[in-house]
Amino acid sequence: MNKEQEAINDGQRKINGALCYVDWHVIEALDALIKALTNKNILCRQDLEKISKPFKEAYYTSGKVAGIEPPGCNPNFFSEDMQDARAA
Repeated sequence: MNKEQEAINDGQRKINGALCYVDWHVIEALDALIKALTNKNILCRQDLEKISKPFKEAYYTSGKVAGIEPPGCNPNFFSEDMQDARAA
């Protein structure tokens, strides 16, 4: 691999890593909000269960972005790999 490609890859890794941290902070903030609403009985258990699934999937997907094969590089990611997140 030439130096130009290595520099591009390094920059993309940094971007992907930063995006993961942003995602995780937003997910954690929304999770804290959900817990606060649940503690005040504003959200019921059914609502909490509906909301929790997308958060698990978002956290799982975000973690994959910084990996060696980001989700966009795998055409089967959303059909196959997301089953892992749904099972968690």
